[in-house]
Amino acid sequence: TFETLPMTRLTARQVAARMRIARSTLYRWIALYDFPRPVAVGGKREWILDEIEIWEARRVEERV
Repeated sequence: TFETLPMTRLTARQVAARMRIARSTLYRWIALYDFPRPVAVGGKREWILDEIEIWEARRVEERV
């Protein structure tokens, strides 16, 4: 059987606060740095926390 795990979703404001950037910078990162794109959920755009954490880990690995 297939079970879905609950996903933590964040708004643009929450993502920007987590990354300590302006919301306008968030959209620039999507265009320039392959930052995860939001998904449409009930007419709102939200980011999946797991995708952001994977992106962060890749950025750290690139530095090593």
